[in-house]
Amino acid sequence: MRVALSILVLLLGNAGCSSQSDPAASGGAPSSGGASGSGGAAGAAGGAGAAVGGFAGLNFDCGSAPPTPDDRPLPKDITDAAPSVALRATSKRLEVWTPDDSTLSDPEVLALGASACSALLFDLETFAVPETAPELAKRVRAVVVDTSTFGTATGAPGAYGVAFAQSKSASDAIILPDNAFSNVVELDDTLAHELSHVVGGRSAPYDAWIPWWLIEGTAVMNGSYFGKKLHDQPTSFVQAWLDTADGSDATLTFDRYGLEDKTQNLSEVGHDQALSGFFVEFLRVKAPRPGGGSGYSDAQPRLLQLMRRVSDGEGFDATFASELGGLTLPKAQADYVQFLDDTVGDLATRYSGTAFE
Repeated sequence: MRVALSILVLLLGNAGCSSQSDPAASGGAPSSGGASGSGGAAGAAGGAGAAVGGFAGLNFDCGSAPPTPDDRPLPKDITDAAPSVALRATSKRLEVWTPDDSTLSDPEVLALGASACSALLFDLETFAVPETAPELAKRVRAVVVDTSTFGTATGAPGAYGVAFAQSKSASDAIILPDNAFSNVVELDDTLAHELSHVVGGRSAPYDAWIPWWLIEGTAVMNGSYFGKKLHDQPTSFVQAWLDTADGSDATLTFDRYGLEDKTQNLSEVGHDQALSGFFVEFLRVKAPRPGGGSGYSDAQPRLLQLMRRVSDGEGFDATFASELGGLTLPKAQADYVQFLDDTVGDLATRYSGTAFE
């Protein structure tokens, strides 16, 4: 399995990114983020007092599938940075972990757990993955640490979230800095984005032949769809890039964000994630279909199935055409490039029918 670190960083202006590196030494594969927090948080603050630290046992509602603990350790990057991290609260589907010295109160931990649960269940619905799917048997883990520890664990100070993928010896997990609670809109986007990487990583763990534009594009849009649903705001950094993009931006992204992540800085990552996400949205809403009509309303389930099949050893290009009703990858990419060129200066047409309208 290609192990990767992916981060969503929301910066000023035309920025916001997700980067990936090879954490072969860390045993985890992360993915990028957006924001998720308010959905389901209301009413979750009830609980046992206001203790802080690594207290395990507080429960919150999440899902209906029978709980299955994960006996694998957390990714080494997390435990190296936060040796005292411990289970703080749990549900049937999801766990929340914090260090022993965490200053988060029980109500805050429970609210985060409920929000993460809402985002996870939304991701499953968007990808058309049943909660009872075998790959979802083990609980998903969310770790919340202080900002300094977050930067040490991820190498991404200033990010809102990172997802580490499972390996043969370690579990998957998302990690958040505790200051992510300060912006509920970004938190909700981040949770849906990061948790979509967990769902994608469990569904298609052997991802060496899956391009980054697909891995990050689907996650960007899951965050956008969830943010749109809860706050009427899709992922905030994407549109700033898209407002000025033309076909050359798409061509650059497909080249630089392919099987290898060739980005060199956060600005390039933000650019490529934005163009990747909008390509997924282009497929959902606007791509000309071989048999007539435009768009694939179920693009996210189709693209997850594409990732599954490629993870199982099928060729990417042929499987893309199979899942997209005969639309070939070169044709889809060429149509996207042309669409961006055609809509420069006509943003009403560019965004019509999309999550960014």
